[in-house]
Amino acid sequence: MVTADPSSRRPRSLGILVALVCAVVLIAGVAAVVAVRRGDRDPSTTGAPSASATPDRDPTTAASVAPSQPSAVDVDLLSLYRPRPAAPARRRGGRVVVAAPGESVSLDPFAIGGDTPATRDLTPLWLPGLYRVGPGGVRTPWLAVGPPVVTSDGRRVIVDLRPDARWSDGTAVTSADVAATWQRAAARPGPWRTSYAELAGVETPTPTRAVLVLRAPGVQWARLFVSPTGVLPRARLAALGDKPYDLKVVGGPFVLAGRAPGLESVWRRTPAPWPGSDPHLDEIRVQVVPDFATAVALLKARKVDAVLPYDAVNAASRLEQVAGVTASVDQQRRSVTVLTLRTSGGALKDVRVRRALALALDRPAFAEGLVRAGGTLADGVRVDESSDAPFGRSRPDLARARRLLSDAGWKDNGNKPRTKSGAELTLALASPAPSDLYDVVVRGIQVQLRKVGVQVDLAGADADRAAELARTGGADLALTRWDSDVVSDLGRLLGSAGAAPNGAGWPRWSDATADAALRQAAAAATLRAQDAPLDRLGVRLADQVPVLPLLRLDPVTGAAAGVQVEPPVSGYGGPLVDVDRWARAS
Repeated sequence: MVTADPSSRRPRSLGILVALVCAVVLIAGVAAVVAVRRGDRDPSTTGAPSASATPDRDPTTAASVAPSQPSAVDVDLLSLYRPRPAAPARRRGGRVVVAAPGESVSLDPFAIGGDTPATRDLTPLWLPGLYRVGPGGVRTPWLAVGPPVVTSDGRRVIVDLRPDARWSDGTAVTSADVAATWQRAAARPGPWRTSYAELAGVETPTPTRAVLVLRAPGVQWARLFVSPTGVLPRARLAALGDKPYDLKVVGGPFVLAGRAPGLESVWRRTPAPWPGSDPHLDEIRVQVVPDFATAVALLKARKVDAVLPYDAVNAASRLEQVAGVTASVDQQRRSVTVLTLRTSGGALKDVRVRRALALALDRPAFAEGLVRAGGTLADGVRVDESSDAPFGRSRPDLARARRLLSDAGWKDNGNKPRTKSGAELTLALASPAPSDLYDVVVRGIQVQLRKVGVQVDLAGADADRAAELARTGGADLALTRWDSDVVSDLGRLLGSAGAAPNGAGWPRWSDATADAALRQAAAAATLRAQDAPLDRLGVRLADQVPVLPLLRLDPVTGAAAGVQVEPPVSGYGGPLVDVDRWARAS
């Protein structure tokens, strides 16, 4: 039994966050723009799991945990598990060329820099999970043979694995692989460390039974070992050691056949197919096309067969205007674009400056003016009315924002940036890849904050650079798209960085009162299938503004005539979650 505590020397995750958001300010500048409309241990890591973990003992030992009825605390999670609908009858063979908006530096979702939309979109091609995440957060079996079983004390989750599941080298997928994946995720610095550290261990009573041992009842275990993380082969992890995963051995429907960084990746049918990872297509080519207008043009010219979701204005209607193209939209879960504020240093270390920014930005203008039919305002944070923090839909208060900046020592210089001790109040903003949406969002932020004497300069204009700047502190602000899941990790993404190791990258919570409030709120929150955590969690945070949600977008996939694709799924499912069912009609 793996019982090592990989986080024993690290602070625990803050869990589900909260909130914030800000006041509002209709600005002429944005209005003008809007007119356009729109495993193995890391030797440098303390607290790593013991090397004498489950994989080193005989996994055929009889199970010591008897399944029983699920506890009440897990009823909502278990209600998410359903059988996978029957596959449609489709032709086998052929190739599909897909346009994607970006490419991550790393295809390993466990690596630092791997927790990006580009990586998450591709993981269903090669990385099998215990379950798939479908529309509405529904989980359907993949490596598992059926729904999980939770013991009566709520501390163990039992998952039985398919005996016919195979890695691409022909070896069987076993519970030892699940245990090794947990060891790797929980021990190595990376975006998923704190989530997997919520497990006390993984038991392997038989090769086809894995038992997730929870630290406490109520842990959001349903988000683990599903896309975009899944299960990796123990033998390959042992060979790689501390290195990022290289995709030499995979368990999904496709294997990586070639990759030209920044241009395309080529995926071919796995040589060891098994039910659930037996694709219709022989090959998928994913080409990097940063600009949505270019992707649509290529689709119209039949240079590509399909496009993955883009951060674009009214993507569905623009795709549907192309003859023969079908657009599929997931309106159940939307990706959230947030403005991340670096709280660990620079001008934004002063909470008064952060609160001033929150008061000066007009978030409804972004949603109403830019997203329109393609999404909504990312509001949904209930705020304690007794709090004077600038969260919620209250009208913008430029006068108060200016007072806060003056109180923080930043001198008002009229139309010029504020100054303090000879330094200008200039913030560097890291942005994802250029798009018609983000171009206007960046411009809107610049125009709005200039009204209170804050200069915003663009520091980087691609997803990887933005992530790197946010991670290293090279940028004060970063626009980031996060995909929430119903179980959900949006809280982890927004707030867990206080417990993350150096280099993991999100803003730290430095206020002890806010930290305690977050912990209490996370412990009390009940997340149901139909409710996003951000929409359910209300907490008073008077002195912290680390993240400002801006807008939500519906993911849209477009496909040309003759190409049969499954609808996209936002959250952790992604546009390729059912890629094994993609096909060419002829």
